[in-house]
Amino acid sequence: MQHLAPDWVLLTGKFLGLSLVIVTWIVILMGGGILMQLILGADNLEISLYLKTLFGLQLIDYLLFTAIAFVVHIVVNQKYIGFMVVLLVFNFMAFPTKFGIEHSMLVYGDGPGWWYTDMRGFGASLGPWLWFKAYWIAWAILLAVAAKLLWVRGKDRSLKSRFQIAQQRFTGSIIWISILGAGLLFTLGSFIFYNTNMLNDYQTESELTERQAEYERRYGRYRNTPKPQVTATKLQVELYPERQQAEIHGTYTLVNKDSVAIDSIHIGSASGSEFTEVKFDRSLTA
Repeated sequence: MQHLAPDWVLLTGKFLGLSLVIVTWIVILMGGGILMQLILGADNLEISLYLKTLFGLQLIDYLLFTAIAFVVHIVVNQKYIGFMVVLLVFNFMAFPTKFGIEHSMLVYGDGPGWWYTDMRGFGASLGPWLWFKAYWIAWAILLAVAAKLLWVRGKDRSLKSRFQIAQQRFTGSIIWISILGAGLLFTLGSFIFYNTNMLNDYQTESELTERQAEYERRYGRYRNTPKPQVTATKLQVELYPERQQAEIHGTYTLVNKDSVAIDSIHIGSASGSEFTEVKFDRSLTA
């Protein structure tokens, strides 16, 4: 009697095969980066940083895209049409605003980027990044369930028969995995939405553009007016990394180097910062 391998064995094997190709490519990239550093005379290669970024952060993004490409090919079940659909999905992921979609929760694999500096390391960028990746991993779990249900085995490849087989397969562990994925998706999605849209002032790209246009309309008329020049600066900076805040007390010496008098001084602040007090501690001198 011939025994067929379970569906999950075949699916997992194919996905791991694709993942191995990606890992191999990452190894080549890391080798190229190290070689370039050696050629340029670098004395600190930071291999651990390579491993964290390439095999930690970047690999998750690559595997998420591999998962959706894998599911697309299973659902479409036509190689070349599948390639075309995957390309369209990639274009949507790369340029979502062109399709009128801006929120990161609606673009598969999207989320706030991470950054790294020698002084601060990854700073506070990893937390939000990880929450979003966990959210998309929950989606990937549901995609894996869809792949399992619609996996084609045998000669009958019609859509009707595939849905009938999917109904028969939706039992036991598949139900529990679906519940787990849906539960994670709802929990993580609710948490992210509350933080991005409720606790913080979420603005779309069109709103940011309108805000910039309003700023230019309001202050553009001062573009060519005489302005004092900063000739000396004295700052006292207090950093609070645990609160992601900084307090700055400082004194600026302003000098009018133009031949005409200046009747007003405009003071602005960067986004996310605010002034608690601004004062001039001496009278103007000619």
